[in-house]
Amino acid sequence: MISLAAKVANDKILSTRSAGWFWFSIGGNGYVDRGDFDGLSTRINGAGITADSLAARCVRWATCKSALGVI
Repeated sequence: MISLAAKVANDKILSTRSAGWFWFSIGGNGYVDRGDFDGLSTRINGAGITADSLAARCVRWATCKSALGVI
């Protein structure tokens, strides 16, 4: 029998709704509107995120923004 998690992961509509629910439940838009990348990363990944991994994410985020021409 397929688990509910596997069913959601393999269904495009359910997985999209699940991602949307998660984003809404953490107040994702508020972090983005404030430009709070560190806060968003911590909220998504929990308090266990390390300073080194957060710094590496910031470097990757800056690279992405540069590649997309976003200031």
